[in-house]
Amino acid sequence: MEQMLPSMGVRTADHDPRIRALETELQRISSILDDIMGANGRRDGAAPVPLPLPRFQHPTSYSRPSLLAPDDKMAKRTRAKLVRHEIRRRRKRETCWPADLFADPAWDMLLDLYAAACEEKEVSVSSLCIAAAVPATTALRWIKTLVADGILLRREDADDRRRIFVGLSDDAFARMERYFDELED
Repeated sequence: MEQMLPSMGVRTADHDPRIRALETELQRISSILDDIMGANGRRDGAAPVPLPLPRFQHPTSYSRPSLLAPDDKMAKRTRAKLVRHEIRRRRKRETCWPADLFADPAWDMLLDLYAAACEEKEVSVSSLCIAAAVPATTALRWIKTLVADGILLRREDADDRRRIFVGLSDDAFARMERYFDELED
């Protein structure tokens, strides 16, 4: 017998426990995200008080037309390819070594956000959690820490207030630029 997964509008067979487990996990992660982002912060029945979210903007922000010259755009695309290659190399280690031996979610997040900035793309919290390659709760804890330290900035999606984007602060972006400039020397 088929049923609708209420949170996703997807039909599935009742007997598939993997789908039910996935839906349960997605609901749990969604609840955690809501708690962290303040959506469920009020228990008195009043409307949630939105958290002030700073806007992040650096020269490669996805939400604005690029100010980079064509040569600069090519350099940024080349840099993004280099960063994505480094991310793939980090994942390949896991074929020979246990993944938790080299767990470094903060660095994985910085790499992903830097590559996205070079590609002029924005990254949602959920995408960043996936990029960290650790359990969602661990990734969310790291995001919270990096935001508190001023390394990452969050902002709501103007079109879908349920989604939060995360990006590097100007200082963090400059540090990543400096790091990869030094690697190329």
